[in-house]
Amino acid sequence: YKGPFNHQLLILAGYESGIKKNQIVISAKGLVGRIYDVGRISSTVMTVYDCRSEIPVRIERTGERGIIKSDGQLILEALYLDKSVENQAKIGDLLITSGDGGLFPHNLIVGRIMFINSYGKVLVKSLVCWGNLEFISIIRKILVS
Repeated sequence: YKGPFNHQLLILAGYESGIKKNQIVISAKGLVGRIYDVGRISSTVMTVYDCRSEIPVRIERTGERGIIKSDGQLILEALYLDKSVENQAKIGDLLITSGDGGLFPHNLIVGRIMFINSYGKVLVKSLVCWGNLEFISIIRKILVS
């Protein structure tokens, strides 16, 4: 499904298959989103590009934390990053989930920084191959060690 600001996928697995709301959906390349709605034999995935999606992340290189948010288009923006020189984001930096908030586990790839303007706006590109997304995995339970 795609509305002007909503980006969702329909998968053919529902509560009969053990799917539950808020389970995390990934591909081989990174984070796809989370289960948003569950039916008997199908479920809806809210992708990272959905305008309602907010994902706590950190820059892998520096550990600096922020939030990834979409404008509902195919652009992700990293918000609330520290602007200090020692923690400053750089083009090419990898963003991974921070685990903050408890919904998304630690260390899932979200994307790479592709643009930083002079005002500090940071744009991120997902590494998921959206046009060729055939196989996904659903994280059913997070094991804490």
